[in-house]
Amino acid sequence: MNLIMLWNTNTDAGENEQLNFTVPETKDIPWEDRDPEFYREVSGDRYYRHLTAHGDYSKLKLIVRSNRKEYYRERPVYVNFWVRNDSDGVVHLFNQSMECIFLWKLVHSQQGKVSYTSLGEERILPYKKNPPLKISPGGGGKGYRFRKLKPGEEMELRGQVNLNRYFDISLPGEYQLICPLLNLIDRQRYDPSLQSNTLVFRILDQPVPESEKENMATEDEILHHHYWDLKFTNPPRGEEIFEQKKEPKNIFYIFKNGKEIESEVSPYIYNQQRAEAEKRETKKFKPQEQDKGTK
Repeated sequence: MNLIMLWNTNTDAGENEQLNFTVPETKDIPWEDRDPEFYREVSGDRYYRHLTAHGDYSKLKLIVRSNRKEYYRERPVYVNFWVRNDSDGVVHLFNQSMECIFLWKLVHSQQGKVSYTSLGEERILPYKKNPPLKISPGGGGKGYRFRKLKPGEEMELRGQVNLNRYFDISLPGEYQLICPLLNLIDRQRYDPSLQSNTLVFRILDQPVPESEKENMATEDEILHHHYWDLKFTNPPRGEEIFEQKKEPKNIFYIFKNGKEIESEVSPYIYNQQRAEAEKRETKKFKPQEQDKGTK
């Protein structure tokens, strides 16, 4: 049996949390898949208590979709996010809420950059003045929010966003939204940021018909029902338009000698290598300790 110790930094309080797991020693199965207490099966997908960064993050696609392509005036515009793995291998992800809203770019086809609402100014402008290098994905410290995304798979990220809360999109016409993202899991970041597809939607110069007002979901209902049944179909899968000019470089971080440093090796592989090295050292010194005790 092996004792696995991890430090989870993805906690609600933002504090480090030590995770201890005793798992059977089976070389063919990764340690995180040996203990049923460490993962949960949800609709055929396996979610983990914790995973460290691993995989080719430069080949991921960030996808933003809206629940409609055209909206009547004053009807809320909701968007949601997915990550698709276009690499040839598995990538470890944390199912985070979108916290890079201060990087979003929303423009009107004729008026240009869209202004913020008062809430948007309060939430977004402080980050614009002092942007962080990377964001530690927050929340879910005691849940199962980590996933191994296989090639070709998509994972929906947490949290639908009502654009009307942050941007003034009352003007009729066509809008384009691009959402850059700094990182997708702790100990990983992009340089430059990972840019989403370009989402295009239109605000009609017509009020909401009386026949549709009864079916409109209010903002409070959306906020209090995390799994609200909205269908995000714009754009359809496979029809996304990506306009990122420079491929984002992926950067890993590891802890070494008490410091966080950049690394070409993923934290997941680094931890495995360190565990194997410690195991070899233990085996090398164990016989000597036994001989000393028998003298």
